[in-house]
Amino acid sequence: MPGKAEQPAAGSRAAASRPTSPAGRSLGSAECGQGSAQVDGRNSAAGGGPGTVAGGRQPRLYVFFGMIATGKSTLAAAWAARQGLAYANSDVVRKELAGLAPTTGRREAPGQGIYAPGFTRRTYDELLRRAELELAADRDMVLDASYLDRAQRQRPLELARRLGARALFIYCECSEAVKKERLELRARDPQAVSDGRWEIYLRQQAAFTPLDDLPPEQLLTLNSDRPVAELLAAIEEHWPLSS
Repeated sequence: MPGKAEQPAAGSRAAASRPTSPAGRSLGSAECGQGSAQVDGRNSAAGGGPGTVAGGRQPRLYVFFGMIATGKSTLAAAWAARQGLAYANSDVVRKELAGLAPTTGRREAPGQGIYAPGFTRRTYDELLRRAELELAADRDMVLDASYLDRAQRQRPLELARRLGARALFIYCECSEAVKKERLELRARDPQAVSDGRWEIYLRQQAAFTPLDDLPPEQLLTLNSDRPVAELLAAIEEHWPLSS
């Protein structure tokens, strides 16, 4: 796999998964309906034509993905905040669609309730709907979800192609020992957004398909044991913002 880097142990928290600073925006349902003004001039469409951001490059769809407790949400939220991008997290979106607060726990059996295949499909549809709003306005976007199989991963690829954008996939991984530690911390955290637990991880592991469906130049693998600042720098080095 492409070059490695990593992130610190951290649970998926509401504050982390829905950035509220001027440098990072989470697209809620109401905001999505209207689009939204970007606060970071580097990602403004001003000065570009169709399918370009400032500086003339294609809009980018950053897809942070991997199994639970791999640190993808912490890193995705940090990247969105750092670059001033809209950000959609599957755990938050799933609960919004169910009429639940992000931190409402739902310890349902795997594949049941809001984690049933149909509801999961609805969640991923909504992620893409929000991404389309940003990309169509020539703005970069950050998605944060598991994207375990080829069929799920092809959908953001196809969306980006259709809109003249570029999909960039950041696959987060770490050791099982780190995953267990993070899940234990998450279980004790009242602000945790994710309902992930060890049996869910094992189910995801069995369902995961190899990443050979993704073009190598559009995939970066990061080992998330390193500090977030190092991981952010690794992304910028791999895909310079000006290119």
